[in-house]
Amino acid sequence: MPAIVIAKYVFSLFILIFICLIMRNWNAKISKGELYFVVLFTAILVHSIAFSHEIENSVERSLFSLSFVFMLLSLRVSFGQKLLDWLKNFLVVFAIIVTLISDIILVLFGNSSRFYIEGNFTSIFSNANNFGLLVSVFLLPAAISFFASKKRKVTWKSAGMLCLVFNLLFILIETRSRASLGVVLFIISVFILIKYKKSSSRVAIGVTAFVVLMPIIISLQETLLNKYQSSGQIENNIFSTRMILWIHRIEGIQEKPLIGWGYQVNSAKNKFFGPYKFNELEKGNTPLALLEEFGVIFGGLVIFSLYSLVYKFLSLKKQYSLIPLLVTPALAHSMFETWLFNFNGYYAWILWGCIFLGCSFLSKQRIEEKHRIAKSKLEELNHR
Repeated sequence: MPAIVIAKYVFSLFILIFICLIMRNWNAKISKGELYFVVLFTAILVHSIAFSHEIENSVERSLFSLSFVFMLLSLRVSFGQKLLDWLKNFLVVFAIIVTLISDIILVLFGNSSRFYIEGNFTSIFSNANNFGLLVSVFLLPAAISFFASKKRKVTWKSAGMLCLVFNLLFILIETRSRASLGVVLFIISVFILIKYKKSSSRVAIGVTAFVVLMPIIISLQETLLNKYQSSGQIENNIFSTRMILWIHRIEGIQEKPLIGWGYQVNSAKNKFFGPYKFNELEKGNTPLALLEEFGVIFGGLVIFSLYSLVYKFLSLKKQYSLIPLLVTPALAHSMFETWLFNFNGYYAWILWGCIFLGCSFLSKQRIEEKHRIAKSKLEELNHR
């Protein structure tokens, strides 16, 4: 094993030890949900050591991810509710800045090739899909949450936030990012589900199941069709740019269905990709990537944990509405990209920070509910 790799392992372990030491009273403050995800990322590290096809790469990335998990958890323990307020304000201010810059570019330069790639608006970003991801999953939900938290009477702030929401929608349409535009439908769905929690629970489960299974069904269909087509070409449609990646994930799962290839390992890197030049870290679908990396048993557990948790987030109080408004669209967008477990980018930091906040708020709500029920029972006994 190269010395530089050993040094990275030792450095990562020191980071973990340091973060653990600065967390005060963590046993009393960490919820069961947060502890579960710490154990889950630790299990990913163990899986990387035991089963990874590229052990050095997987262990390094799993240690890096675990370091960020502890860092985000320490921030949540230290600041709690304040962290959510800071995040909301930061995203709203960032949304205003991005909107102003994008509007200026559109007014001054129009359809200039400097800011459009193949007809897709990129603004100051290098890629329209990344820009669409930022707007749809983070900036738009933050603006909507900020607008919804205000009183119903019309004020300058509420009118300004409404204009910001419409402006972000216009910019999102200009990006022509299909995944990001589809996420808007999920943001609307989340609003409906938050308002009608009990009557819409079955709808939530059905929509989630459809979104998770849709790429898998399409990939299996195309895999079967390609076996009987000499050309091996995939017909162009709304999913064509991702379908090749989905098929590679299915093929990777078929080769190692039980233990998987390892964390952040691309099974198609040297075998299946051939003429296709895709980013090795981009696998086109998070659930399929998890099944490919960890196998159907452990990967299925990770997928179930994420989606069942999001369903629970829908029961959070209105003051915590930013959590489901961020996490639900993120999981919807993950059907087309795999940034959720890539801690090299700040998108994953924000998402997992929200997940830990949501777990903490859920635990707090349950404790308050138990106290309320106990208090009501005590009052009933006193009246008797």
